[in-house]
Amino acid sequence: MRTILIDTHILLWTLYDSNRIIKDHQLLLINPENQILVSTASLFELGIKKSIGKLQTPHNVSELLDLTSFEELTISSIHIDVLSEIEWFHKDPFDKMIIAQALSENLEIISYDSQFKKYSLMLI
Repeated sequence: MRTILIDTHILLWTLYDSNRIIKDHQLLLINPENQILVSTASLFELGIKKSIGKLQTPHNVSELLDLTSFEELTISSIHIDVLSEIEWFHKDPFDKMIIAQALSENLEIISYDSQFKKYSLMLI
């Protein structure tokens, strides 16, 4: 079993535009033996974008995980400690938290954001 943290866009693409996800990643995401995690930071980001009209989705943010077999990775104080110590290569605070969670939990991560490559992440 692999435990994999996914970036916000991967969650959205899984639900609404899966053709944008490369085949190897799709197979990882649908494999029931893998634990797929979505950060609370991603849900927070989606809620904000939905509230200001930058995201159109037929579902509420609280329903998104129910549409998948993915689990929420809540933010802990350890994640915040790591966030405060890592370089600010990435200026997006939501992505920065996802990076901090992946680093502190030693998680593999799927993201197509090129800024993630600047960190010592286990990018898939």
